[in-house]
Amino acid sequence: MAYRTYLVRVQTTFHFRYTIPRYTLGNDVPLVIKMTLKEHDRKRATRLSMYLVVQLDNFITLSGGYDMDQQERKRVLFRYLEEQINEWKLLHAVGPRLSPAQVEEKIQQAKTSYNECLNDLRTANLIPSLDKVRDI
Repeated sequence: MAYRTYLVRVQTTFHFRYTIPRYTLGNDVPLVIKMTLKEHDRKRATRLSMYLVVQLDNFITLSGGYDMDQQERKRVLFRYLEEQINEWKLLHAVGPRLSPAQVEEKIQQAKTSYNECLNDLRTANLIPSLDKVRDI
C-alpha cells in the first residue's frame, strides 16, 4: 500500500486525503475526507499519514456509524482525525520515543480495548462508544 497516495501537497503544506468507499458505511456516494496536516516536511507527513490511515480504518471498522447521516459522519471523522493528529504531533514533538516496555504496554492496552469493543458488539449488538474507540 502506498501511503504517499494519501498525501496531497498544496503549495508547501501537506494535506491528508482519504476516500471511504460507499459500501463501507452504506453511503450513496463515496465519502472524501481532506484535511491539512500542517506539515512541510514530506517524511513527517508520510509517517503521519501512515498513522492516520491505520487509525481511521480501525475507527471506521469498529464504530460502524450506520445510523448517522453523511454530514454527521463527516463531522465525527474530522473531529477524530484532529485528535489523532494532535496526539501524534505531541508524541513526536516532545522528543524521545517510547521504550520497548512502554510500547508493549500500549499494545496490550489496545488489544484489551479492541476485545472489549468486539465483546460489546457480539453480546449486545451495540455500536461502541466514541470513548472506547478513541482508546484503541
